[in-house]
Amino acid sequence: MRRASGFSALLPRIGLSPCLGRRSSCDGKKTDGDPQDPDPPSESKDLDPFRIGYNMGMQSVHLEAIRMKLTDHLEVFKSHFHALTDVLKSNHDQVKQINDQCNKAILHELKESNGQIFSQRSELLRQIKEVEENFKSSIDDRVTGLQRHIDDCFENLKDMIKLGIAVLIFLNLWMFYTISQNHRQYMNAQTTHTLNDLSSRNRK
Repeated sequence: MRRASGFSALLPRIGLSPCLGRRSSCDGKKTDGDPQDPDPPSESKDLDPFRIGYNMGMQSVHLEAIRMKLTDHLEVFKSHFHALTDVLKSNHDQVKQINDQCNKAILHELKESNGQIFSQRSELLRQIKEVEENFKSSIDDRVTGLQRHIDDCFENLKDMIKLGIAVLIFLNLWMFYTISQNHRQYMNAQTTHTLNDLSSRNRK
């Protein structure tokens, strides 16, 4: 979950203060007691399309951050895969080189003595076997380490995806809450306007 900490730092940037300031200003309109009739078309502007666009932009920013994190992890996976391929190729070349050296040594010893050839050949084969076992154990250790690292990266990706989904849900809920609050204030203003009209007509 350590990789998700950088993404969670984006959460405080959502910017709730403009909406809170808007709500306080709207409450001020309700408590001022201004006898003038509010303008219904101007109240419809409280839906604030700029705020809705801002929320949609923040969703795009978070999606882009998630996409960049996924791209980074894919690049890490590719680099580890290429590193493992290079290690396997290097080990294969080393084994091939040792086999070539052993074959040359065997041919040289055959020319000198048939008796020494078999003893040295068996010794060389034993050394080759030990080297191959060492290489196999080294490769297995590296593959195990890389697999563990890849598993950790996948777990981090899962955590980041869950966090991104939670942020998107929160942004959607906050957007719907803002719209509903603006609509409620607009309806209250309409009701107040209607009641003022009725009271003025009754006074007449």
